[in-house]
Amino acid sequence: MRIRHTKTAGALFGLGVLAAVLTGCSAPAPAPSSTGNANVAPATDLPRASLTCTDGKAVLTENNVQATLSGPCDTVEVKASNSILDLGSVKHVIVSGSINLIRAGEVGSVELTADGNIVTTKGTPSVTDHGKGNEITAAH
Repeated sequence: MRIRHTKTAGALFGLGVLAAVLTGCSAPAPAPSSTGNANVAPATDLPRASLTCTDGKAVLTENNVQATLSGPCDTVEVKASNSILDLGSVKHVIVSGSINLIRAGEVGSVELTADGNIVTTKGTPSVTDHGKGNEITAAH
């Protein structure tokens, strides 16, 4: 797990490049990174979905979607894979699905139990990472 500080534009550019690779464009696959990072972000042309917070918790279970959580919520759990989730500030993010992009405001803590996830957040949350190839990216 790495913590990086980047600008949102750089992250979006990277997503665009990865989306082109994932959608079968004829561009050659990128060379392996010297850091061994195996992250692959989900494609950006996914069906839209809305997420609802009930009793302080929202759970994303649908794979291959771009979901948005509007409004406050204490805990967000991502059980889905290959999805993008946009949310505001939350206390806890728990990720048990793989290859997700989670874009959030302030986050108190992040727990990752699967592989290949990217969490972009303002600030520096406490992180528990039991997966491989996960990234926490601090956006300013």
